[in-house]
Amino acid sequence: MQTLLEDEDVPDPEPVRVDRGGDFALHLPASVSFYTGDQGTVVGHYSDALIACTYVRERWGEATLLRLHAELSKSVDALDEPAVQSRVLRDVLGVTPQRFQEDAGRALDDALFG
Repeated sequence: MQTLLEDEDVPDPEPVRVDRGGDFALHLPASVSFYTGDQGTVVGHYSDALIACTYVRERWGEATLLRLHAELSKSVDALDEPAVQSRVLRDVLGVTPQRFQEDAGRALDDALFG
């Protein structure tokens, strides 16, 4: 029996996306587009989500991660999602989405490259 990981037709997942300067590029996809795109794109969304969750847990603690998840998981119209994401990050973590992505990326850079 062949597993998905052994399937020769499935490309290897994309490695961590690092730009030429060595900075990790974290992107917070909207839930409406989380599963859209090719396999590499979806894998990237999962990777970014895992990194974001790990960063929140390490910096603010598990209780804050669970609160953030609960707030972001509420039913939101797709057109309102960017504004809601921005508000929730400010309310729960005290940061803007841009600051969150920059800080999480910097933390990953430090972990990977010292």
